[in-house]
Amino acid sequence: MKEKIFCLCPNCEKDNWAERISENRIIEVMNEEIIVHVELLRCLECKEEFEDRRNPLDELDIAYREYRRRHNMFQPEQIRF
Repeated sequence: MKEKIFCLCPNCEKDNWAERISENRIIEVMNEEIIVHVELLRCLECKEEFEDRRNPLDELDIAYREYRRRHNMFQPEQIRF
């Protein structure tokens, strides 16, 4: 059974029940597929998926970090001027 929470849906623009969903998405970075695990909310009324504002997620940042890790590249916080 999926966890349900009461929250503001950005699509409906009203408070509705939403369920937590968890899935893997494929994001292409420099012609390389990176699998990113995401946890989102799905409005039970309009079925729109959206981020949990209490736990924001940047899928592209996660994918690019994985790409840099695979290719032994520096992460942004490792670069100093």
